[in-house]
Amino acid sequence: MNEELTLLEIFSNEAEALVARSFLEASGITCYIFKDDPAGYISFRIINPSFGTRLMVKSSEMEEARKLLEEARK
Repeated sequence: MNEELTLLEIFSNEAEALVARSFLEASGITCYIFKDDPAGYISFRIINPSFGTRLMVKSSEMEEARKLLEEARK
């Protein structure tokens, strides 16, 4: 069954997204990371290395994922 992915959060760096993904996956949530990098533009990378790292989850797991991240940040 193919399920739609939903944006959970956009992180300013990949490391934060990886920590959140690891935490959620340990709790049974399926996560995917997508990065917007300006590949090949070396001078642009110096100014802005990333447009953001998106953490996506299955639509059916969105509510649980939000609650878990919210609790973890308290």
